[in-house]
This record gives sequence, C-alpha cells and structure tokens, in this order.
Amino acid sequence: MITEAAILGGASAAGFGLTYTRLPTAFKEFCLKHPLLTDLLATWVTYEILGGTLTALMAAGFVSVLVSILLYVLNYRDKRKTAKAAA
Repeated sequence: MITEAAILGGASAAGFGLTYTRLPTAFKEFCLKHPLLTDLLATWVTYEILGGTLTALMAAGFVSVLVSILLYVLNYRDKRKTAKAAA
C-alpha cells in the first residue's frame, strides 16, 4: 500500500510539474507567491481524483511534500536568474 501511494504521489507530482511548465506566466507567478495555497490545492485535487481511500490519502501526502520541494526549487531558480540579470 505504501509503495502504491509513493508511485501515485510521484506520478501526480510529476504531472503537476509538467503542467506547471505549460501555464501562463501570471499563473506561475501566483503559484510561486502563494506556495501554501498551491500545495493545499494540489493535495486536495490528488485526494479527490484518487478516490478518497487510505492509499489516496498517503499519495496526497507524498504529493504535498514533492510539490513543496518543487515550488521551493522553482522559486530559488527564478530568484537566482533575477540576481544574475541585475548583476
């Protein structure tokens, strides 16, 4: 059960990451400015899509952690680009 949850959570987080690259710039900026809201929304959507079972709950937990890491990395990368451009 934990293995399935990890696989489902990883696949869902990867899907979020791939979808994020296709979003308009304004929405990307909103996601980076409000990471908690983005994380909660991704977690809730994963739980609802996967059916509300215990495995879905665990997968939603994995998604929560992975999306938080993804948003942190993307925010750091954007700040680094901005700092290089200013220098």
